[in-house]
Formats: sequence, C-alpha cells, structure tokens
Amino acid sequence: MKSPVTLLDVAAAAEVSKSTVANVFNRPERVRPELRQHVLDVAHALGFAGPDARGRLLSSGKANVIGVVPSGEGITWIFDDPYMRRFLATVAEQCQERRTAIQLIDGYGEAGAETIRRTVVDGLILHTADQVRAVDPALRRKMPVVVMDRTDDPDVSAVSIDDRGGARALARHLIGLGHRRFVITMLGRSYVAPVLHPPAAGARKLVSTYDVDEERLAGVGEALAEAGLSLGDMPIVEACGSSEETRLYGSAADLVLDNLGAATAVIVLGGELALGLLAAARRRGIAVPRDLSVAGFDDPPAATHSDPPLTAIAAPVAETARLATRLLFSGGAPQHIELPVELVVRGSTGPPPNPA
Repeated sequence: MKSPVTLLDVAAAAEVSKSTVANVFNRPERVRPELRQHVLDVAHALGFAGPDARGRLLSSGKANVIGVVPSGEGITWIFDDPYMRRFLATVAEQCQERRTAIQLIDGYGEAGAETIRRTVVDGLILHTADQVRAVDPALRRKMPVVVMDRTDDPDVSAVSIDDRGGARALARHLIGLGHRRFVITMLGRSYVAPVLHPPAAGARKLVSTYDVDEERLAGVGEALAEAGLSLGDMPIVEACGSSEETRLYGSAADLVLDNLGAATAVIVLGGELALGLLAAARRRGIAVPRDLSVAGFDDPPAATHSDPPLTAIAAPVAETARLATRLLFSGGAPQHIELPVELVVRGSTGPPPNPA
C-alpha cells in the first residue's frame, strides 16, 4: 500500500523547507502570497490536504480549538436564541481571524462535566459560574478559561454585565411612570413547565439557581424598596428558557396574563419572553401600553419591530463576546470585567390606566 504523503514530501517537491510548508497550512499570513500558492499547488498535485490534526497537537501542544459551553441542558436551544446567535457569531469572527475552530460543548449535569474534563481545547468560554467547578483546578491554572458570569475564582477571567443595575433601571423607569403593582417574569432555565410564585412574606424557592437571575431580582427589589414597595408583594412567574421548552410545556404568557390581578406592568427579566407577552396581550385585546406596560431585558433584535416596540435593557452582546475571546487568546493574567447596560425606552411602556 502506498505511504501517505507527508509534510516533508511536499517540501521536497516544492523545493522549500518543511517549516515553510507548515506555515502555509498553519500560519499562512507568514508566507508570501506567490510562494504560498506555489506550495498549495504542489500539495494539491500530491494529494496532501494538510498536516494531521493529532500530529499537530502533539508537536505544538495546541489544538487550535476553543470550547464554548452554553448554560442549561443541551446545546440545540442556542440556535433558536437571538442572544446566543449574536454571541456565537462574534466569537466566530474573532476565531476566524486567528484560524481557530469552535467546539460547542454540552456541559449540563455530571455527564456534561465529564465531557468538559475530557475535551481537548486551547481555552474555554463558560456561560455560568457553576460550570467552573467542572474544570480541574490544575487545568484552570494552565489553560485560559473565561466565564460569562460573576465569579470570585482567581484562576479564571470573567466578563459579565451589570444585571442588578439594569433590572433596577428597568423597575425605576416603570415606577417613574406611576406604576405600583407588577408581575415579575424570569427564565426558569430548566426543563419544567412555567411556575407561578404567588406573593409571599418570606423568600420564595425559585427553579433557577443562576446568579444572573438572583442579581436581576435583587435589582428590581432595590428599586421597589426605594419607592416604599416590596418584591414580596409581587407575583413571580418563571418561564421556559427556550423555544424547545415552550413547545414541550407551553408559553408562560398566558400564566402571566391570568395572574395580573391589579398589576399594571410586567417586568420581564430575560430572553424573548417580553415579545411573546406582547403577542399574547394583543390576542386578548389588552392594549399595550394603554392597559398594560411591558418592559424586557436583553433587547433581542425583534424588539424594535414588535407591536409596540419593546422598552428594554440593552446588553452589549457583541462586546462581551469580543472581550471573552480576546482574553482567551491574550494569555495574560485573569481579569474580571463588568460591562454597563443601557435602558432603551420605546413604545411598550407608559403611565398606568389609573395612576396611584
């Protein structure tokens, strides 16, 4: 059987050094265009597609791959999620500039943690702080890890947004318009049906265990307290976190609208929930914002085209993705960075029908 063509064979046929051939395939920007094309033509004629990835890993210690671990169960949901699509598109742009591939990793549960531990990548982007525990401490000190969440871990970088400040600004906006009774809606981030938590004097046990949701609720609570109101007096609805879950368990919009009571505004703390709520209100003949104000978080692209356009907290999605990727590639000391958010007021919020 004929032996496979090697890097050395191409170098001999092209009359260049082995390192030049390696640069053509791994670092083409280092080779003059005409010489690069000559080597590629020779390689093609010999049937050589490029260096073996496993051999390159052994010789260089680099896989030229970064891993991205989304939050929640599975990875299919991210293709339906506008935030994650924007985030991954920006990561992909940064990786493309550096000729680096992206590997999506399901890090959910114990099986996911084991997958993270076995994955061969040059760096990891994790979406929640609890995923850091799945990365061996010794590995964290050798391989760059960036978490898109707040963390005290000194071995990893963190890029987060001001979730608490954003939620506080959202609630203050509605309070400033005269609203005093609210329903709070947030993502449950688990494969369960939407859950209603009625008003309660004490702490309510939520489905979500993510820091981002705690921070956003705390921000709303702070704004309410400033106005002499209490978060405990407001019902909370935890909704499905993806379109896949919604197909399985139904939308939370009807649960919210069925439990408005005296509420004149809904504060939606994540995802596209607010857009679904606008559509459900329209089907019921509830005029937004005349009868009910709706304000959201994350500002999905469709927010500007909804009926009415959605008032929302805009998060710098592309900037967080750029920062995370650059921190991975920089190889410097871990950094913890929090980016500001912006309140964008549109047509879905207005004074309550009967101001208090």
